Amino acid sequence: MKKTAFVIALAACSFSSSALAQQVTASVGADFSQGDFGSDVDTSILVIPATLRATFSKFSISVAVPYIEIDGATNILGGGEGPIITDPTAGVGRRSGLGDVNVRASY
Repeated sequence: MKKTAFVIALAACSFSSSALAQQVTASVGADFSQGDFGSDVDTSILVIPATLRATFSKFSISVAVPYIEIDGATNILGGGEGPIITDPTAGVGRRSGLGDVNVRASY
């Protein structure tokens, strides 16, 4: 299995505002993996997460929305810790769309 992974900070910005949040940060990254992942077909997985975080005095909240594109075996799903293999008899195809939205808050 060949795996290539990289993370790029494509955009990051931060600004202060006393009216709303004390700090707002936006970031975008990328992760690309390619390999057979235990199946007979080579598969490529591209994940591009976008995150927005607002920090207040003692409270912060962030929302992350990933775009996922999987090209290859249809039995492979994108997973947080790596690919997940489902039905070993599935075919080949291309799927793309938004992944799970993650909302985090801390105080």
